[in-house]
Amino acid sequence: MAEPIETLTQQLIRRATDPFGLAILTGMASSSFWLFGSLGISIDGAFPAIVTESERAKKGISDASALKLWEWVFHRAKKHFAALALLSGASYLVASAFRPDLRPILYGASFLSFSALPYTLVTLMPINNEILKIASDASKHDGKSPEPGLVDELFSEWSKYNSIRIGIATVAWGLGTAALLLA
Repeated sequence: MAEPIETLTQQLIRRATDPFGLAILTGMASSSFWLFGSLGISIDGAFPAIVTESERAKKGISDASALKLWEWVFHRAKKHFAALALLSGASYLVASAFRPDLRPILYGASFLSFSALPYTLVTLMPINNEILKIASDASKHDGKSPEPGLVDELFSEWSKYNSIRIGIATVAWGLGTAALLLA
């Protein structure tokens, strides 16, 4: 007699009740939120309208307003994305303990998830700090930016390095997905 085919719901319930399944699903959930949240903010959120000079001009957004919006999004996002990167890295590492056959893939997903944090500290944090300082100074000086072009230069640098960070998150998520599908 042939074994009955499990439904997707049955498979998820079965996976969520074993340690590997719980770890890999936690890794996938956290890396999915981290990746797709980052993509959403960068593609369809406020960032395209504020970090690109031509978009700001089309929408009549001043440098001072762009700085305030960037600052607002930054403070909201920083609460979530670092924790999600850590959680996904830890979850993939835990999952690797239960599936030696998937360790190379899960180690890769874990390493990339964890590596986003030092990458951010080295490449993006100095830019973040400079943008935050300029935003603070602009709010003290009637919304005037310090020098022409500086805001655009910083936003351009930030966008470039943030794209690389999104690439890191994409590969980590892809490896996690591959491990889940191979399990």
